[in-house]
Amino acid sequence: MAMKNTNVEKMYLGIKENGSPINAFIVDDSAFMVKTIQRMLEGFGCNIIGSAADGEDAIKKVADLATQIDILTLDISMPKKDGLTALPELLKINPRIRVVMVSALGDKDKVKQAIMLGAKHFVVKPFKQEKVFDIIRWVVEKD
Repeated sequence: MAMKNTNVEKMYLGIKENGSPINAFIVDDSAFMVKTIQRMLEGFGCNIIGSAADGEDAIKKVADLATQIDILTLDISMPKKDGLTALPELLKINPRIRVVMVSALGDKDKVKQAIMLGAKHFVVKPFKQEKVFDIIRWVVEKD
């Protein structure tokens, strides 16, 4: 597990072995949360290559970008298609995408279900930047 780093300014995930930045895709029905997560991930050195407001839109967009996405943050509660329903379909498109579930729901059953469906980790809103960094770094370094 990654060490805790409380100095936010020095949090950096680095780059992939090939020298390119870690590419992230954000799925959340709240534009505010998309911007919040985007700012955090960009601050960690990630490249944001897209976002979607629901599971249906995410599946369409991820199909076009699948081989480019390294990390995908996925909200659980969304209109049209929620994160738990979209997760297996997203992983079918590209099983190598590392999915981190994000939700205001602290429900243990949903966390367990997300992990069983293939998510690598889970973040509960509201979250601290340090916690998100530690989780993203752990997910990146785990593979």
